[in-house]
Amino acid sequence: ITGLAVLGAAAQGLAQDGAQFLAARFLLGLGCGASFMSAVFLTGRWHKGPGLTRALSSIFAWSNAGILAAGAPLAVMAGWLGWRGAFLLSAGLMVVIGLLWWRFAADDPPDAPPRIPPRDSLTQVLAAQLTVWATPGLPRILSLHTFAYAAMATLLALWAGPYLFDVHGLDAAARGTVILAMGLAVPAGQLAVPPLERLLGREPAVLASAGTVVATLLALALWPGLP
Repeated sequence: ITGLAVLGAAAQGLAQDGAQFLAARFLLGLGCGASFMSAVFLTGRWHKGPGLTRALSSIFAWSNAGILAAGAPLAVMAGWLGWRGAFLLSAGLMVVIGLLWWRFAADDPPDAPPRIPPRDSLTQVLAAQLTVWATPGLPRILSLHTFAYAAMATLLALWAGPYLFDVHGLDAAARGTVILAMGLAVPAGQLAVPPLERLLGREPAVLASAGTVVATLLALALWPGLP
């Protein structure tokens, strides 16, 4: 699966038009999504209860290292290698990460017997997927994560750069610095979730976090001359 992400990253650096670049991004998303979910799945095997919350928060936080690299570091690498060279370099880094995962990631904790993965048919896999989708409360979680992640990804990946250039006239280095600061705020917030949950309880913590995001976006939308 990591190979799909490597191919997608390399295809970005070789794309000749917008359609090819979009197809490369789609391929990259398939590989990264599957790799990320494998980490989440293994976390459920290794941790339970509050430890699971801490472990998942750490995974979400560390997974944002790519967002941090997409700020000032990417601007620097693009200046040295060109934007195509920077994307090709990211493909090489994915190869290294995939090899490290293959070498060091363990499927089971030391005190648990090894599990033999079932060889399910496609019909069984699809039936199991329907069982997952029927989990009570899942639509609420999916809807929250879908809109929360979409807002974050849109701000960092699409909106922040043009906004900082068109409204504030920042050059590439300055835009990269601001986006880097925004990227640092994301894992900081994710790592704050476990103590916030212990302090307020799960649902109040979720509502407080979501309310903060909504208030911030409303301020940006309603105050066009924000300094």
